[in-house]
Amino acid sequence: MKRPYQIAAGRAVQRVRQWAESQNPAVQLVLPMVEILALVLTYDEQAVLAAVELALEAGAPSKPHVLNLLARLTGETPPAPIAAPPALALKIAPEANVARYDALRGGRHVA
Repeated sequence: MKRPYQIAAGRAVQRVRQWAESQNPAVQLVLPMVEILALVLTYDEQAVLAAVELALEAGAPSKPHVLNLLARLTGETPPAPIAAPPALALKIAPEANVARYDALRGGRHVA
């Protein structure tokens, strides 16, 4: 069962998303912060708080970083790798060909 603050936060996030659709520049600046705060709807409040504090200490308070920290704090297992279909297999393996790159540059060299 959702807590009252979670329900209110969900409504607030919906309002901000509606504002964001109107291309309001002020909302565009605040939207990433709102998305991070909305993680409380999915994760434990204390875990979100800890992840945000760790991201701030690291100097990278972005949503992807906070999500990464949340996954580490909550012990989520990463998704299993997907086997690529045979049609996507490489027929010719890539190789580093520096001479080809130099030829494309036209013989210009940086001193």
